[in-house]
Amino acid sequence: IQKGRNILRYLDETLDMSYEISANLSSLYDFFIYQLTNANVKKNAEMIKEIIPMVDELGKTFKEAEKSLRKKGA
Repeated sequence: IQKGRNILRYLDETLDMSYEISANLSSLYDFFIYQLTNANVKKNAEMIKEIIPMVDELGKTFKEAEKSLRKKGA
């Protein structure tokens, strides 16, 4: 849980807030951190299971965006 929170904090801290989407991503990261923190405090694995699909989907979106950028740059 702590490692996940650290990763999310890093992602949040490195956002370029000059882009509109950055505020949305920051809110999403905050939500994920909140869920992880609560799951840890309450010792409730279900809270983590709830966000796993969202985190997976975000990761897939980033991978697709990277592929798209590489194609444009090629």
